[in-house]
Amino acid sequence: MPRSSIHERAETGEEILVLEEVTKLFPIKSGALRRTTGHIRAVEDVDLTIRAGETMGLVGESGCGKSTLGRVAMRLLRPDSGRIQFRGQDVTDWNGRQLRELRREMQIVFQNPLASLNPRRSVGDIIAEPLKIHGRYSDGGQRRVEELMEIVGLSTSQMSRYPNELSGGQQQRIGIARALALNPQLLVLDEPVSALDVSIQAQVVNLLADLQAEFGLAYLFISHDLSVVRHVSDRVAVMYLGEIVETGTKEEVFSTPSHPYTQALLSAVPADDPDKRGLGRRRVLEGDVPSPADPPSGCRFRTRCWRAEAICEQSSPELTIRDGIDHPTACHFAEIDDVLGRLRADADTSERTET
Repeated sequence: MPRSSIHERAETGEEILVLEEVTKLFPIKSGALRRTTGHIRAVEDVDLTIRAGETMGLVGESGCGKSTLGRVAMRLLRPDSGRIQFRGQDVTDWNGRQLRELRREMQIVFQNPLASLNPRRSVGDIIAEPLKIHGRYSDGGQRRVEELMEIVGLSTSQMSRYPNELSGGQQQRIGIARALALNPQLLVLDEPVSALDVSIQAQVVNLLADLQAEFGLAYLFISHDLSVVRHVSDRVAVMYLGEIVETGTKEEVFSTPSHPYTQALLSAVPADDPDKRGLGRRRVLEGDVPSPADPPSGCRFRTRCWRAEAICEQSSPELTIRDGIDHPTACHFAEIDDVLGRLRADADTSERTET
């Protein structure tokens, strides 16, 4: 990728964020001296690319490393190994002033809107904070705050109110407005609607779609809700115990899933049409997710997989395109399992409706 200023606006489809073999470990300390006795392998050897103007959905069970990966991608956490590139520049080892510059282009929206907002500051002050930190408030900052509130569907009359005086949906809109204050190119959306009522979820999802279309934003959309991810994403990455096990376009992953973990997750999604409920076999995951401090040898999913054989214990499968499958999968025995006909029919119906 050619080197360019991180502040240059990327064209739609251009690679904006590239993660290469990124690993993040957290030390386990014990004893009176708090010595390191092991590590939690939260993220391991992850490759991920996000392009300008697209939404990359990141899905998986709770505790699989999704949020950690999002924070590493933003350099809120420093990776233990691997490389992170933003707009063609290696930002892996950036710190201080360099990271401050990077923050102008990458922002995050958190899962719990109230917990992410300062309860002692008014709505106007919260949205204005990034502008003040980056020295942009003195030149039309007040007008920018009012503009941001209107963009996210809030009334400027609410500027003097405090977060606890507003609803959950309004609080999340404040978080989105704050994230947009510096006109970034990439937003990391960490479970942005999971704490909201269903009706409010739809409003926030539609708002995010409108903002993306208007400003050409790229999203890393982290969620365990596959129905939401299917609705908002262009491409999808499935994560299990710190590793990406399957990735591809939305159509590839949802219509022709080839990793057993992806198939199990999708088979648990309720059918949109009541007449389709019960179609296809249900893939039920047995057992608990292994500890990331002591993951299984070989394939990490093998302890819960119905296809596992001896090679799965001995060798970790690479994330690659395999015979008969048109997108990368990390499974020795990857195959299109015809247990998801109902889901494919739902996806086809959804595509026709969106069109």
